[in-house]
Amino acid sequence: MKNKLNCKLIITDLDGTLKTSDHTISQRSADTLKKCRKNGILVAFATARAERNATEFIELVNPDIVISNGGSLVKYHGEPIFKKQLSAETSAKIIKECLRLTNNTCEITTETDDAHYWNSKEPPREKGYEDVIYTDFAEFHLPTYKVTAQLFDHSLVNIIAEKFPECETLSYRDSHWHRFAARNADKKVAITKLCEHLGISLSQVAAFGDDVNDKSMIESVGIGVAMGNAIDEVKAVAKYVAPSNDDDGVAAFIENYIL
Repeated sequence: MKNKLNCKLIITDLDGTLKTSDHTISQRSADTLKKCRKNGILVAFATARAERNATEFIELVNPDIVISNGGSLVKYHGEPIFKKQLSAETSAKIIKECLRLTNNTCEITTETDDAHYWNSKEPPREKGYEDVIYTDFAEFHLPTYKVTAQLFDHSLVNIIAEKFPECETLSYRDSHWHRFAARNADKKVAITKLCEHLGISLSQVAAFGDDVNDKSMIESVGIGVAMGNAIDEVKAVAKYVAPSNDDDGVAAFIENYIL
């Protein structure tokens, strides 16, 4: 029998990690995380999504903690314990710069405390996007957790970033979408703040992920786990590699090493 790891908190990314390629969470994975909670192990989701865009997965698993918008907001049992936003002024300027550099062709989304704003005219296909507010952003002036822009010319990302040193940028895997968010608003910072709040050592945390925005959290915790389908730079900093998301890698690792 394998020696069980000392784990008090499990943190898992959603897309490409807990979710399979068909965009669902398997019953095995949901049941395994529920069993963790019954055994006194806290469960957290850490996702680039806004909380409202992960509602169906939150309802299925009922995690203790939701880290949303890539680490910009942390809620413990529904109560915020950490938040980091771009100011209304900076948010508006980033949006205007994205539009200016692309001759107003750039598709943009942004998240505020109350809504998801988007300048696309295509209706979203996923659950959680039913309340999207469509706008041309001409009069937009609100603090945001992130501004996400579809920039096909990746050199524009650096041009924009240089104008806003208060921001950090992140490019998503296999896409042209790029996130602009406040500095010190990533998953590593969010987890550090969470552990301070809970009185849990980072050495007692297991974190699962697959993409570049998971790298810092995986290398900062005691039980950093890359998925079998993770990019190489995530695997390089992980202490363990689990099976892929389509093979219920999170559940398999927990069953073998934690429960």
